[in-house]
Amino acid sequence: MMSPYKCLNFLIILFFGTSAYLYGQQEEIDSLKLLVSASKPDTTNAKLLYTISRRFTWLNADSADYYVERSLQLSHENQFGKGLALAYNQKGIVRFAQGRVEEAFIWLDSALVTYRAIDVIEGELFVINNIGAIYQRLGDIESSIKIFREGLDRASKTDHYASIADLTNNIGNHYYFQTELDSALHYYRISLDNHKKDTTHNGREGEALMLSNIGNIYLDRARYYKAYEYYHQAIAYADSIEYVRAVNLAGFNMALLYEALGDYQRSIDWITPVLEYYRDNGLKRDEPDALHHIARCYRKLGQIEKSLEYATAALQQKKDINSTRIAETYNELALLQIEKGSKRLGLFYANEALSYAQDQEQKLEMSKALNLLGEDLIRKGRPYEAKGRLLEGLELLDDEDVPAYKHALLVNLAKANKDLGQFAEGMEYLEQAMILQDSINERDNSNALIRSTIQFETEKKELNLFLEKEKVKSLTSELALASSTNKRNWVLVLFALSVLGFIGYRRISNSNKRKKEAQRELQQVKLSEENERLKAIALERELELRDKRLVSQALVIAEKNEILNHFKEELNQSMGAISSDQVNKTLKSLEMNQKNWEGFRTSFEAVHESFFDKLAESHADLTPHELQLCALFRLNLSMKEASGLLGISVETVKKARYRIRKKFGLNHSEQNLTTYLMAF
Repeated sequence: MMSPYKCLNFLIILFFGTSAYLYGQQEEIDSLKLLVSASKPDTTNAKLLYTISRRFTWLNADSADYYVERSLQLSHENQFGKGLALAYNQKGIVRFAQGRVEEAFIWLDSALVTYRAIDVIEGELFVINNIGAIYQRLGDIESSIKIFREGLDRASKTDHYASIADLTNNIGNHYYFQTELDSALHYYRISLDNHKKDTTHNGREGEALMLSNIGNIYLDRARYYKAYEYYHQAIAYADSIEYVRAVNLAGFNMALLYEALGDYQRSIDWITPVLEYYRDNGLKRDEPDALHHIARCYRKLGQIEKSLEYATAALQQKKDINSTRIAETYNELALLQIEKGSKRLGLFYANEALSYAQDQEQKLEMSKALNLLGEDLIRKGRPYEAKGRLLEGLELLDDEDVPAYKHALLVNLAKANKDLGQFAEGMEYLEQAMILQDSINERDNSNALIRSTIQFETEKKELNLFLEKEKVKSLTSELALASSTNKRNWVLVLFALSVLGFIGYRRISNSNKRKKEAQRELQQVKLSEENERLKAIALERELELRDKRLVSQALVIAEKNEILNHFKEELNQSMGAISSDQVNKTLKSLEMNQKNWEGFRTSFEAVHESFFDKLAESHADLTPHELQLCALFRLNLSMKEASGLLGISVETVKKARYRIRKKFGLNHSEQNLTTYLMAF
């Protein structure tokens, strides 16, 4: 089964034969329209009308349909076999772009029959690739791979690089869908090589698309910086050849990358222009995925109403096009309604999600729905039923690398077992959840560092681009100045050649030399200053990142202690239900606070070196317990979070905080304790 990011990637890496993806500027379309003339042979006009339709395919599907219909009519009237085949194929692609899948197959089958009748293998391969691509998009993987392999067998006997490139790309998509990433990467690289051999415009466009596809492999492997580099190359290359479709595909990928890194606002910034492009060009099958993506990011940002707006629109459009991925949007709406407080509606959506997911055998979406339904059963006091639902959901994710979803299921299983009085089993689930939480925190910390690196590299590239432009401007001005100065001086030289010629020449030469040296020194100083500024920014971000890691570590420990203390209370209350040896063993396993603190202190001192020594030197009357609290207040943790970390009550923390402020002489409420501690 695919990861949640791969599900989205799979939809955007698929493309038809590159000829179907041609994109032309409006000026080019207008020029082609002018070429259509009653004075030209009908077969020529049929080809021109087909070409106009092809240019319109991803710009305006309705206009594409209008022009291909005219091309088809002329080809019929003149019994123009190749024109008919081209028009049938284009008609199929336009129908797919409009979301009319059954009609798309009918037209493409007609194109295939026609190409075979007139014995044009290049056209036959082109249509085979398109038919396989639609099967792949619809989730019929067995049919699609069979068609692609048959096409590749035929194409390999020719030197038709474009067909080989298209077919190997879609075979790569098949392996990507099956999570066989090494095989997928192998075929993607073959496709990229063949696109490079194809010196036509189609080949260049295919190259831009393949760079993006290879980036998807690295995204799925969580090699985020490598993925960023490929997406950046894809956008730059597509921009250079004015291939707007590829720019937007890579833009969607960038949005997925930033979502994976936890930078949800930047993800929305990337996906918004892509959504506008889909809407402007009538790409009805792509629009719902962008809407769902924005909904998910707004939910993670806590903007529930905005998220609901986009998720509702995504659901409606997915139903309109009979999408196979309706379950994920129902799950999204279920989460949103439950978070909003509309539990009844949320459960309705969860049941709908489960039903759709079961029909499509989508394990991840089934598991997500089962978790929501199990959580509700726990709230209703039906832990036995809840446990059954949750275990079913966990089993579906056995071989999947989705720690966040597994963590949610394990926590709820721990709660269900607690309610059932099965404390030992509950503790096992809780321990598994904690291990996963540590893994999630490590990923988050790593992602934060990569985000910082990408931002730093982006600023560095922008700076270098700016300096290059300034250098060009400086050189241009320098040449203009030198030219002007030389002209004036040569008049003087000619006027007093016998006396001042040699001296004037030397002065001009020395003056220009000094100017160039001064300019070079100035540019060097500017570059050094900017590099120092960027280094300072990078250092500042690294320190901020380390502080965030500390806070995250502290909050995780606090959460663990809170859950463990809850279990401890439950065990104490149930002493009669289980043996004293079992109780003592479990209680002993809960005594983790000192070990937690020692690990946290080591991490804290690695970031804030000598904090405890400096603080103790300035305030010798602080107790070891008060020094611990000072470190937590330095990180701006709340009293509840501090109490959870140290395993003491909130009231105890409150009293200790009062004593610390008194020892520091911070007797006025406007004097901030955290600000004071940041000086150490």
